Amino acid sequence: MTQAKPLRGQRRQKATEAAIATIARGRSDEEAIAEVEAAIGALTPRQRSGVLAEARRLLVDRLRREKDEHRAEALAHYEAVLADEKASVRDRLTARRRIDQLLGLDLPRHNNGSHAGEHRADEALQKALDAMLDDPELADAAMQLGERLAKRIREGGNGSVPQGHLGPGAHGSSDG
Repeated sequence: MTQAKPLRGQRRQKATEAAIATIARGRSDEEAIAEVEAAIGALTPRQRSGVLAEARRLLVDRLRREKDEHRAEALAHYEAVLADEKASVRDRLTARRRIDQLLGLDLPRHNNGSHAGEHRADEALQKALDAMLDDPELADAAMQLGERLAKRIREGGNGSVPQGHLGPGAHGSSDG
């Protein structure tokens, strides 16, 4: 019994392209093989499985690349919103949140009961952030505070507030 030669060159490329086109349309493996064989002729079972495996691998690579490209485009958009001095405070805070989500820096989400206290704290903080975004005055104050904190950190501090520097009327100030 003679073994079939592996697909090579243009025949292989044509087979892979036909399989990709069929699989991408949501068709079954059998339909993909029928399309391939209609395009290049009969295949052995080994060639069929090779063509399908190659087509799937290329589709996954393409999907992974497209996802990274979309992520990069979204990141560039949100960074542009942050850099736009004419953007509203709400838009800038939303952009900051979306960047954090894209980079995996957003608040952790716990789904099991072992971290119930942390989960409730995360939910409370998230509700507070949402409320702040809905109140332009609070959002503006938070943005100013964030900018002051970032400036302090850039200047070599650790961002902590020295005792007695919480501001007038704040709890824990040395004024009273």
